[in-house]
Amino acid sequence: MTKNLLAKQDLEFAEHCLEQMEQEKVVLEERLAKMEEEERTITLQEAVDFVERLTLPTSVIIEELLELLPEQSHLTYYSFSSGAVDIEVEFESLNRVAEYVANLDHSELFNDVKLDVISTQQLEEMESREGDNSVIFSILPRYSVDFSLQVNMRELAVRGDGDE
Repeated sequence: MTKNLLAKQDLEFAEHCLEQMEQEKVVLEERLAKMEEEERTITLQEAVDFVERLTLPTSVIIEELLELLPEQSHLTYYSFSSGAVDIEVEFESLNRVAEYVANLDHSELFNDVKLDVISTQQLEEMESREGDNSVIFSILPRYSVDFSLQVNMRELAVRGDGDE
């Protein structure tokens, strides 16, 4: 059941990333169309070359973020814009948070790792059945952490060239 939940979360995350990449593609296509209108002398091949230079292999960033995650940790939000990445990750312990920060710091893909916010989700109590004085805790404590990262664009380009 845990594997199904993780698979579902991974699928939802992948679908979110795909949607975000499709949105970025639309924006780039709109920029290209506007530039073609302004400058009709650009050939089709020149335009294709231009768009290919603008396209960044953001999948490399996502793969690195996921690979560096400690066990029992989940990436819940990802945003990339102008060389900066904002992410939100859920952890089961503060030790896992420290481990992830160390992993990110040692990655050549990221120049600047900032831990912005740590928030704790409180334990929820469930009432027990009548006559039973015990309290049942239904949710494990979780730490939701927001990070800001700067991407090493040279490293991204190097790794992206290997993906083509």
